[in-house]
Amino acid sequence: MDLTNLAIAGEIALNIIGAVILCTIAFRQFVRKQRAPAALPDWPLPALDFLLFFVLTILGAFFAEVLTDLALRHSSADSDLRLMYSTAAQDAGVLAGAGAFYVIVCKWRPALPKKLGLALVSGAATFAVAVPVVNFVSLTWESILSLCGVPVLKQDMVELLLDTHSGVVRRLLIVLAVLIAPVVEEVLFRAGFFRFLRTCLPRLAERLAAESPGKRRWLGPRTARALALLLPAALFGAAHGSLSFFPSLLLLGVIFSLAYERTGTIGTTIVAHALFNLNMIALVLAGLAS
Repeated sequence: MDLTNLAIAGEIALNIIGAVILCTIAFRQFVRKQRAPAALPDWPLPALDFLLFFVLTILGAFFAEVLTDLALRHSSADSDLRLMYSTAAQDAGVLAGAGAFYVIVCKWRPALPKKLGLALVSGAATFAVAVPVVNFVSLTWESILSLCGVPVLKQDMVELLLDTHSGVVRRLLIVLAVLIAPVVEEVLFRAGFFRFLRTCLPRLAERLAAESPGKRRWLGPRTARALALLLPAALFGAAHGSLSFFPSLLLLGVIFSLAYERTGTIGTTIVAHALFNLNMIALVLAGLAS
């Protein structure tokens, strides 16, 4: 069996497994008539502290990229390799900014990860559920774009993966996509934006209800929860800079947030994100995805 046929068989199996898990979850919730309890605690962070979190991550990415550009000014590295170094520096800067925030503001101290087994199992299950859902949305959206005469463009990193002739660049890209980007994006979008909005928006809705009982409010509990799920997912999708894949990334962000909320560990979504990126790389290299 050649690589293409193996990739097709693997993708079919993943879609079937994911659909079975998704149907099982939906059936259990239908029987219970309510959502399963969330394991993620509230994060009652003041708005100014969260703004500091955001600013520190942005500044970390900015200064890391500037320092990397200065270090590479007289380097013989080609443009593709420079892009890889710059991207890695930005990711490291985001993590440095987030780490500084947690240490200074939240008095957090690094420790060995807990619930590693749970993160691996729940992350794999989350990845499996995401595959058929994201594939369906992606195919539907691509059909809509085609009907409207809008070309479906490859993501920049996919173009680079396919076009580069440098083994170093290709290996660095895979490491970034599978090991580094999942950690950075989950810390920023799920453990940062989603966790904060999930706490502050429902509390804002409760305060509005207390101030104007009996009146129709612009922000109710259901709207607050929907915004807490959608806003970080929309930022996550927009950060990838691709209209062709925005709906898929939006939905993926929502799935990751729900998994994080359900398990209470960011390791779940880091594992799921890493597996999702690894699967996409395998499909691209097999000529089955863009």
